[in-house]
Amino acid sequence: MKADRYADLVRRRKACTLCAPDLANPAYIEGGRFDSEQIGPYTRWQNDLDARVVVVGKDFAPVARFIGYSGRPADTRTNRQILQHLRDGFPNMKAPDEDSPCPGLFFTNAVLCLAGGRAMRSMVAGRHVRTCARAYLRDTIDLVGPLAVATLGLQATEGTLHAFGATDAPSFAELKRLDAGWAMPGGIRLFAMPHPVASVKDDVHDVCWRRLHQWLASS
Repeated sequence: MKADRYADLVRRRKACTLCAPDLANPAYIEGGRFDSEQIGPYTRWQNDLDARVVVVGKDFAPVARFIGYSGRPADTRTNRQILQHLRDGFPNMKAPDEDSPCPGLFFTNAVLCLAGGRAMRSMVAGRHVRTCARAYLRDTIDLVGPLAVATLGLQATEGTLHAFGATDAPSFAELKRLDAGWAMPGGIRLFAMPHPVASVKDDVHDVCWRRLHQWLASS
């Protein structure tokens, strides 16, 4: 069963030390008291294993913020922007603090472990993105089996493409301009988004997300 396969994937993640000591596994932070039975903390917001869309961020937060958030997605500027954009196609989506997952959505990160420090720009290197994406992201997306993957920013996009061995993909700039996304190996469509708080014009964000919703409506 899909739930059993997912539980096995979570158990594997909890035991992972691939990026240690550079990054910290949530299972080992304060004895795992803020960890969950999800693949990562971001998945506590949206975790439908039959989702139509998987949203992939780069990483969740540095250790200090993970502890401050009690291991859960918080009411941050990034998450408010994601909520605003996804509600156009998923009107029942709730804010993370309402603890009410929306059918059709699954959230995860390219990097499941956490950087040290407090600032959101704490160091997560490209090698961490590639290592974790290769170890867990492809398996997670294949298990859910969505129609589309929405990647949040350059590194989340590169991690997703690396996980799928998509060496022939267009550039990030080109991917953001594709009306119907880009077909990854296996046929799942990738829709590359600017990071939710990237300093580009609001209409750039709106256009990218609108393309995803329009494609889903026609699929």
